[in-house]
Amino acid sequence: MAINLDTLAFDPLTADPSSPVDGQVWYNSTDSAFRQYRNGQVRTINQRKFNSTTTAPASANDNTQGYDVGSLWLNTTSNTAYICKDATTGAAVWLSLAGGSGASPVGAKGDVQFKGTGSNLDAETASGHSLNYDTVKHALTIGPTGVNLTNNPFSANGTANSYVQSNVQNTSNGVTASSDLVATADNGNDTANFVDVGINSSGSADSAFTIIGANDSYAYAGSGNFAVGTDSAGKDLIFFTAGTLAANERARIKANGDNLQGPAALATNATAGFSFFPGSAGVPTGVPVTYAGRVPLTFDTTNGNLYFYSGGAWKLLDPTRGTNTEVSAAGDITTGSTTDTPATSMTRTPGAGTYQVVFSSDLSLSAAGSIFVSCYANGVLVPNSSRTHTRATTSMRTGVAVTCIATVAAAQAIDIRWRVSTGTGTMGNRSLSLIKVA
Repeated sequence: MAINLDTLAFDPLTADPSSPVDGQVWYNSTDSAFRQYRNGQVRTINQRKFNSTTTAPASANDNTQGYDVGSLWLNTTSNTAYICKDATTGAAVWLSLAGGSGASPVGAKGDVQFKGTGSNLDAETASGHSLNYDTVKHALTIGPTGVNLTNNPFSANGTANSYVQSNVQNTSNGVTASSDLVATADNGNDTANFVDVGINSSGSADSAFTIIGANDSYAYAGSGNFAVGTDSAGKDLIFFTAGTLAANERARIKANGDNLQGPAALATNATAGFSFFPGSAGVPTGVPVTYAGRVPLTFDTTNGNLYFYSGGAWKLLDPTRGTNTEVSAAGDITTGSTTDTPATSMTRTPGAGTYQVVFSSDLSLSAAGSIFVSCYANGVLVPNSSRTHTRATTSMRTGVAVTCIATVAAAQAIDIRWRVSTGTGTMGNRSLSLIKVA
């Protein structure tokens, strides 16, 4: 049997009945609400009303017009939808669901549109859980509004006395799985003109990316150069491993261009912390690429020699070169001392090390007897370094050479000393060479 709703009527009651029966329906004229009794409870029957018109709802569009909480209203002029939050008589509250235009209605092509006022879209602004669109800089911000940078379409902010992070996680542990942050150039894509910072999955075993393995991180450029540095004056570029403390520094490029490698001090019995450069099994013969102001180095592991390339050829790098010292003097000098005394100009202070000493000159004596020439290191006679010239009746210039090995510490001198047994000795042109051997 059909029921004609136009003729269905309920007696108005000024108050809910005290003993309703299950399924009973009535109209409470005091509260302007339909109610029913079901499963032991009195329930209000919502009177949701739907309206489509050319204007927006107002506070007078209330329960007296049949609207209730949840009623919908569509403004066909602005293509804006509203929902009733409160239908109190004379004080109805309607909330705008979204705004659009005649050409782009709400929800067209899956678009989500935001209010153009720049205000927060989430009421929980006090707790920092807000979604805000900056209509000036065209930036969408999640979290508390911070400094919206120029040309920054998206920003995620937070407030914490700890790190604030944005995370991307690939939950797959597949052999080619990774989690990546990627930026592309205007002509970039998945294979070229991009920069990629990421981490491999726990099961990574990608045959096309074997330079690292599972759970390893990376940063690289797909096409183009990759620059790492700091543009701040006086700031260094630092590399570290095995921890984040100062002691974990492994290399540092100073702001002034100095390149520091390894630890600040290496123990004599250290087994790690060294800088390595290439070696070759024999004398190098290849022609390396030339870079202005730089020279390549290689070590001949077969013969134990260090080479550098300069002037179009490989050259043996003598580890003693630059630490050798030599002095010479012209003209005669004389002595009548019978105890060793330094020969004029024949003293050198070469620095700490072991040196091969080479001295040469010519000697004569005014009377029958002997002239003695010796090498001293830090004021001490070097063993087996003395040379003797002896005359019987006639004195002639006789060449003399002294060679020995002498070891000195920093600021200690190596010198040639001489004496006579009788008469006056004469020493002519002379030279002293020190060649560092250790």
